[in-house]
Amino acid sequence: MSWLVFAPTAVPGEDGADALAVSHWMALQTVARGASSVLPLLGPDATRSALAKALPSAVGVAFYTHGSADGSLASSGRGAAVDTENAHALKGRWVHAVACHGGGLLRAVMRDAGVACFAGYDTRLIVDWNPSGISPALAPLVGDLVSSTPCALADGDRDVASLKRRVNAIADAIADRLEADPWEGSTGLEAMAQQLVDRLIVDIPKPSA
Repeated sequence: MSWLVFAPTAVPGEDGADALAVSHWMALQTVARGASSVLPLLGPDATRSALAKALPSAVGVAFYTHGSADGSLASSGRGAAVDTENAHALKGRWVHAVACHGGGLLRAVMRDAGVACFAGYDTRLIVDWNPSGISPALAPLVGDLVSSTPCALADGDRDVASLKRRVNAIADAIADRLEADPWEGSTGLEAMAQQLVDRLIVDIPKPSA
């Protein structure tokens, strides 16, 4: 079965548009690495209704979007892609959210919805870096970095230590590359790479007694 990559975009100039542009780039890297297993819901196609239509044939979802303190995930256009009203549709699936506030109410919403596994980040992710400035030599490593966890979840890895090791190895390779070939805009990228290791949380419901 397939898995979904969900990444809305914002109208230029709107609050959070730059962050969503970076998230969209990260989603494209994940789509490329997931190949034929991935059904992309990107840009204007990343809506609540499109998600509902695609979920029945999906085993998991990787969200690259805004996360809110109320436990919702943003969509393209008005309204949330996921909130307390429709999160139950994710039941039994793995969910990866590259979004802020993953350790707060969103984590609880996913748990209450009965997802098979939730991976998120208990912090505000740093996305104030520009993918267009990444060198051709560095770009594949950054693509591997931002797609590592959802691709591993799709392959069945549910161990937080293993997931962190995968990402940490790529983050170290990025640091080595930047030492050899410095990039003026790398500060935000390096900070986010560390967040993807240190602030990753993985929730797997315990079997009922």
